[in-house]
Amino acid sequence: MSDTKKYNRPPRRGRTGLPAPRRMSSNLIKYTAQFPIGTGGVQAADSKGVLAGAAGFTIQFSTEYSALSSVFAECKLLGVVVIITPIYATSTVAQSQIIIGLNKGQNATTNSPPSSFSGVENLRGNVTVASAYPGRTTIKVNLTRVKNFLPLNGDCPTDPLSDSGSPGALLWYGTGFEASTNIFTMFYRCTWLLRSRI
Repeated sequence: MSDTKKYNRPPRRGRTGLPAPRRMSSNLIKYTAQFPIGTGGVQAADSKGVLAGAAGFTIQFSTEYSALSSVFAECKLLGVVVIITPIYATSTVAQSQIIIGLNKGQNATTNSPPSSFSGVENLRGNVTVASAYPGRTTIKVNLTRVKNFLPLNGDCPTDPLSDSGSPGALLWYGTGFEASTNIFTMFYRCTWLLRSRI
């Protein structure tokens, strides 16, 4: 009867558990702030019932800008969320809708309100928002990936750069609203990546 030997294989070495989280460089930080569009975020139709506007994104609008600029040198925009809420959704005032979208060729320095629907209808990813909708509409803005940092005090140059700093501007346009009446409140929430001076 032959002897048989039993070999116990050592356990296979491999990765166990969850992968280690990626650590952000010590000189980088994400910063998020929310801003009203207009005084208190209120958007009103004009005397002809037209509601039109434009708003760009810049970290210089932040109430903490002075403190941020003392620590950080550069920024680039990572994302934007727009929050729109009708003021008189259940009222008897004349209701209508706006078309809102992102113009990537403008920014907070160069933005200009459209004068007709043609200024917003062809914007990629545009959204229609009705004033009669009794709830909040949240829009995640379709930004092109921003690759390059720009100085905090120059994140929106007069010659807009679609891939640097804080590019893009929201444009909206609508007709048929109650004349000279507050229609929506509008806010946007921006997230930037900030790079320190060190």
